[in-house]
Amino acid sequence: MLRAQPCPVRELGSCASGWPGKEFLDRYCALPGARLELRSGTAAEHVVKVAGTEQADMIALARPQRLEPGCGLVARHAVLDTGVPVMLVPMPAH
Repeated sequence: MLRAQPCPVRELGSCASGWPGKEFLDRYCALPGARLELRSGTAAEHVVKVAGTEQADMIALARPQRLEPGCGLVARHAVLDTGVPVMLVPMPAH
């Protein structure tokens, strides 16, 4: 999800000590004011919740190019359950 910072929200768990969030930001996103939030639960639930809390103008999601049943659930929730535009960026097939 993009707002003012181009860094992703990741689902992993609590990060009270600042690690590994600080290391990730130092290595991949050393912009002033950038932050990384670590959460547990389903990605779809958190994308929708954070979009609302942060008053996001847009959501950008990487999308695998698979068509199996069950794929694209996060994108589907973002499109249906938020009132903001969702940009789907295709990931290369492996």
